[in-house]
Amino acid sequence: MADSEMNRVAVVEQLQALDKQIQKLLSRRRYLRDLKARLLDKPHSTTEVDVTSTPPRAAQFQGQVSFTTAPRRSNDNADEDRWISALQAGVQGYNTSNRHRRASQSRTGSTFSASPVCLQPRVMQLWFTETNMSSLNETNYSVKEFLITGFLRFRDQESRRILFGVFLTVYIFILLGNILLILIFVSDRALHTPMYILVCGLAILDVAITTNTVPSMLVLFTLEYRSVPFAACFTQTAFWLGLFATESSLLALMAYDRYIAICHPLHYSNLMTNLRISKLMASCLVVGFLCAIVTLALVLRLSFCGANTITHCFCDIASLMFLTCGDNMITSYLILSIGLSVSFLPLVFIFFTYVRIIISVVKISSKEGQMKAFYTCGTHLLVISVFFLGVIITDRIPVTSVDNRIMGLIIQNVFPASMNPVIYCLRTREIQSSLAKTLKKCRALAAGK
Repeated sequence: MADSEMNRVAVVEQLQALDKQIQKLLSRRRYLRDLKARLLDKPHSTTEVDVTSTPPRAAQFQGQVSFTTAPRRSNDNADEDRWISALQAGVQGYNTSNRHRRASQSRTGSTFSASPVCLQPRVMQLWFTETNMSSLNETNYSVKEFLITGFLRFRDQESRRILFGVFLTVYIFILLGNILLILIFVSDRALHTPMYILVCGLAILDVAITTNTVPSMLVLFTLEYRSVPFAACFTQTAFWLGLFATESSLLALMAYDRYIAICHPLHYSNLMTNLRISKLMASCLVVGFLCAIVTLALVLRLSFCGANTITHCFCDIASLMFLTCGDNMITSYLILSIGLSVSFLPLVFIFFTYVRIIISVVKISSKEGQMKAFYTCGTHLLVISVFFLGVIITDRIPVTSVDNRIMGLIIQNVFPASMNPVIYCLRTREIQSSLAKTLKKCRALAAGK
């Protein structure tokens, strides 16, 4: 039973990929017909091809898929004939175990049906001249909105209720924990030091990252499908990229702060002031959003040819790149290089910084001094490990299905934000002391009332 369910989900995923290819072919076909009409200077009516743009649901998939085409006006259009042949070949590629494909044609249309048990989709190609292809690449068919579908296997109402409850609980926990850290920092003037300014900035980033994605996920779990305008989708992607890059740079800045405190303690008060650390944090924010803007500018240069279904719980850069058409190899490599720079350059900086820190700590003569230095750095190392562990989990999860990829990206967003307040509250004595004072004040106020 489980194997049949897995096979059915695999069928749906491959059908979804085929549907996106067909949408691109439809847009190209319409462009060729319009181009021919302009060249011949005569009006024509575009042949309608009815292909469902919404991806088939796993729960409603019954093993049948059909494509309906309206009658062709004439047989003298070679491009149309090749396109129809390619479409027929793509549908015929879905073969059943020795079942014959049944095709019915009439004056009003042609219907092709196949029962996809063992999917072997053929490559559908169109033969364009260089002139037509260059003109097509310059044309960007406007996509007004994107359809967010979420998980493929958890679209029934019960599964969506469970997901809604789990992520709502996690989101409330993240908000309470990080807002508590921010309030402790604001209320206790003894914590107004460069180290805790960085901790407060990290808490603000965690709240911003989860607020950018989790509420939209909760809406998706309530409605099953969610329609997002073009500009809103790109805005969410920009904030996701910018905040992620900013947090990565902020962790590197925290490592630099610990390096100055341990390796150059006599110069720490001069090198790391509250004003300077605030300026460095602002620089991290500017660099992070600059990387996000450059990345989205590269994506906006590409063409969107009609396919608008995003199989994810929120808008992300990989899903947007998947919907583009044309030659996007160079753009993909540029975006990949930016992503690797944002992720691994701070990690390399942190690694070499802590190598220097460990060398300096080993040279400390007293055991008490060594333990204090390791304890202080251990908290920061835990935070770094949690952040980059989310990235590693995302990369190491086997992409056997779309759901695994979605879950990996959600873990990358939610896991660090939920763990950071726990780490700082359990391992930082100053925060524990300030929290105890705050609780005593609250009890005193409650008793006074």
